[in-house]
This record gives sequence, C-alpha cells and structure tokens, in this order.
Amino acid sequence: MVPQQFEKPRRMPVGLWTFAIHPDGLHKSGLERMEKFFEAHGKDCVAFGTAVGYRLPWYLRPGDVGFRAVLRAYRWYRLRRGYCDAV
Repeated sequence: MVPQQFEKPRRMPVGLWTFAIHPDGLHKSGLERMEKFFEAHGKDCVAFGTAVGYRLPWYLRPGDVGFRAVLRAYRWYRLRRGYCDAV
C-alpha cells in the first residue's frame, strides 16, 4: 500500500512524494493545470512500479537526524516564501 500525501501534484525539493489523480472529477481548468505540471516536471516523476521499489537515502528516512534537518530547512523555506504562517 502506498499512501497518498497530496491531493494534487506539486514540486517538492527532495524525496519521493505521492498524489492521487482523479481525472473524472476534474474540470477543464484542473486538467490544464495538471498538463502544465507534467510538461514542466514530468522528468522528475516516476511510475508506480518504480516508486514501490524506491529506497530513500539514509539522511531522508523519517526518524533520522538528517531527515529532521531537511524537514526543518524545508519548513523554513516555506515560511520565508510566505507559504505558511508557522514552522
């Protein structure tokens, strides 16, 4: 089982992130946004079979010191960009 982490595709700085696509429930504008995303970032996407066998580097595994440092840096980045209110 692979958990869904996001409801729509988004660019993430590191790691392997999942999202679900339900094209039957999208309006034309949603399909156009998804198409633009894949045109811009398709080279960074992998098939489900590849994702299942993907092993994160040691420094990105949850619970590791490296993962916590990367997560703090990402939260700081989002705060600086105005994407969230608190870290």
